[in-house]
Amino acid sequence: APTEQEDQFFRNIFENIASNGVVHGRDAVPFLLKSGVSREILRAVWSTVAGRNMTIDIRAFCIVLRFVTLSQFHGM
Repeated sequence: APTEQEDQFFRNIFENIASNGVVHGRDAVPFLLKSGVSREILRAVWSTVAGRNMTIDIRAFCIVLRFVTLSQFHGM
């Protein structure tokens, strides 16, 4: 589970890019690319969490960010 600090950080990001309580994949791309994680990995993370959905809610967004963070630490 994310720490309280991570949770707040993730929520702030979500609120900055969300529209109507969800984040669309195309709106998340610019932010996620800043992570330095490859597009291929980001695409795999998004599809793993979102399935066929093009949008995700706050809970799913936090999961995406956790996976991206793990990918950064493992040099993916």
